[in-house]
Amino acid sequence: MSNSAPLDAVSTDCAGLTDVGRVRRQNEDSILVREDLGLFVVADGMGGHQAGDLASQITVAQLAKFFEQSSAGHLPVPVPAAYREFDPGAQRLLVAILHANRQVRAAAKAAKGRDGMGSTVVAVHVCPDGMVHIAHVGDSRVYRISGGEIEQVTQDHSFFNQVRWKSPGLEPELLAALPKNVITKALGMQDEAEPEVRTEMSLHGDTYLLCSDGLSGMISNEEILQTVLTTDSIPAACQSLIDQANGAGGKDNVSVVIVRVEHPLQIVADGPPNCPRCGVALLPGTAFCVECGMKL
Repeated sequence: MSNSAPLDAVSTDCAGLTDVGRVRRQNEDSILVREDLGLFVVADGMGGHQAGDLASQITVAQLAKFFEQSSAGHLPVPVPAAYREFDPGAQRLLVAILHANRQVRAAAKAAKGRDGMGSTVVAVHVCPDGMVHIAHVGDSRVYRISGGEIEQVTQDHSFFNQVRWKSPGLEPELLAALPKNVITKALGMQDEAEPEVRTEMSLHGDTYLLCSDGLSGMISNEEILQTVLTTDSIPAACQSLIDQANGAGGKDNVSVVIVRVEHPLQIVADGPPNCPRCGVALLPGTAFCVECGMKL
């Protein structure tokens, strides 16, 4: 049996951008890129009288603050019973979102003119062991790009999806007539938020793309995929995606955060490094695994 040395922590290559778009006068999106915390967030605010931008700013600020003051398994507040069976890292992210929701609600009640103030949120937490926790409320999205393919890993909390799930046999013409941009969940809408979470183990090179609907509503998944795969750097990919959304009309604020997860090579004692995906010993100087074909 081989004796493997412990794996070091994974690292991330990441960047994010937000832009007002070509139609709106004010940017109500906010983003967070905290590589030191393994925390990446996009929030899309809503509400008149500058309430939307305040809601999204509160959301990202409170998530960052909560993570700065906590660690997995050591939270400053009790974990709700509904979340006690989740992985500690997922609990941390979920409770942080519940905390942010309360802060948005408090701000909405603190001043006149903030009726309807709220924010979507989508957050990715990359743990040192490569585990990835993804949570969202609303219609901001996370895509995973892996093995040259793109997958939407969050499902919009929207009226369109709600009808589609409850009436799977609805005629295509009626489904097409439904509004696409009416959301059913957001931070600030009710006293207790209902975030949805998923947990997965990342593979070396997996790329997570977080965005507001100002991106996903303007360009296709295939355009997103090809941009990420063919652009030289992650910051450049973010800029290209913003430019494409604006070039397609820029009807909304547009935000994107891209996170590429990089696993260290597993070193087998007195032997060559092993492929992070399949574990097969790598040939000296090779650029890919001969067993699974993963690009290194």
